[in-house]
Amino acid sequence: QSPTGSEPIQVSRTSYNGFSQFAIAWNDCILSITPNSTLCLGSTTTLTASAGGGGSYSWTSSGSPSTSTGSSITVTPSLTTSYTVTESTCGTRAITTISVPVPLITLSPDISICIRSSTTLSASGVISYNWTPSTTLTSNTGASTIATPSVTTTYTIVGTDHNNCTTSQTTKVTIVSPF
Repeated sequence: QSPTGSEPIQVSRTSYNGFSQFAIAWNDCILSITPNSTLCLGSTTTLTASAGGGGSYSWTSSGSPSTSTGSSITVTPSLTTSYTVTESTCGTRAITTISVPVPLITLSPDISICIRSSTTLSASGVISYNWTPSTTLTSNTGASTIATPSVTTTYTIVGTDHNNCTTSQTTKVTIVSPF
């Protein structure tokens, strides 16, 4: 339904974590979506729409031609996705965006060293680091550590970004015989 004549129109904007939610309403039909959030890859959230019109709701999302109905939908986006909900009685629409940042770790390349030697393993790109296996490392936390393996070892680093999202990478230290 569209406004006619001198009916009031309300436009509102809210922002959360750098993303905006817009709602346009008339005839006291204010429609909103909660929450507006950032999710880690693989996480789920429930979006809930509410409006004064009391009608039914229809949801669509960017990147997906399918629609869902009901005042709430549960979503597990694999990338940043915008969701649009339309309320049937007033015809109002609201949009929210769920951000899905993917933390990236830059890691030392695979390396070969002689037995009883050591090498520095370094990583960057996130705010906290956890290295495994830790038995041949000087430290299992921090952006860099010294590895002194006696056998060829693949090290895994799990990094956490400022959104508390995690990612992992591996690097291999191959032991070579000097003979």
